[in-house]
Amino acid sequence: MIDREEWRRAFAECADDAWAQQLRCVPLYRDFTHAFGIDEEGNVHADEIDPWPMPVEMNRLLPLTPCIVKDVRLLNLALREGSKEHPWLVPLFPERPADAIDCATCKGAPLPGDMICACGGAGWLPNPGPPCELTERAPVEADLEELFRLHEASIGESVAATYGWDDADQRRRFAEAWEMRKRQRLLVDRKGAIIAAWHVERREADEEHFLTFVEVAPSHQGRGIGTWIVERFVEEAFRANADATLRVLKVNPRAKALYERLGFVVENETPTHHVMRRPIRRRNAAR
Repeated sequence: MIDREEWRRAFAECADDAWAQQLRCVPLYRDFTHAFGIDEEGNVHADEIDPWPMPVEMNRLLPLTPCIVKDVRLLNLALREGSKEHPWLVPLFPERPADAIDCATCKGAPLPGDMICACGGAGWLPNPGPPCELTERAPVEADLEELFRLHEASIGESVAATYGWDDADQRRRFAEAWEMRKRQRLLVDRKGAIIAAWHVERREADEEHFLTFVEVAPSHQGRGIGTWIVERFVEEAFRANADATLRVLKVNPRAKALYERLGFVVENETPTHHVMRRPIRRRNAAR
């Protein structure tokens, strides 16, 4: 819980800071390209303050700015740097999750000079593995029927609302796309049941990675699985210096909201879909 009296006192002291006054934030940390601040509700904000490409770590972790920071690495960075001037921020440090891993770079010790570790100085990093104790594997042909049931359960309602649903036609289309679907990735639970599936198409000619589909079983929606898949997709696009692109059905606002939260913006639309992009390539080009 943020100490509002301390926040108001600190905010009054930055009356001459135009950025802080515009966002109504107490400044926490600035680097060459970004500023971080905290509002009276305890939300940490990030804003791009210079047109130069953002640092490598920022490019991966931040969606298009300005934004409210959700990634714990950036929260740690901003709050720990800010607490050097504002000790009342210490209770707001993110707690280490039970499944977090030790940071192998800094091992929890300060780095020399003004260097800041990718863990934000916390000494730990979020577990990069799939959530909910799921494991990843490739599909096999014997998965075809279970994958179709996942497809129907996860997006069948949206497909029906857009095109109508004919079971025989959907099964035929699904089977015909098996060559593509053989290259998808799966998440399975301890009993081997398929919980999620997704597919990424690497369009080298267009310098983009296209997220063909994401399907998560209704029983596991709302548990961070879709977010984990999309963040992994963005990370892969970043490493390939490619934009991350996708399409989402207009009748599925929940999925669109997830993509927007993760930095995607609508750049075009068809009668049935929003076409969305998270720019990465042009931000890396000038580095």
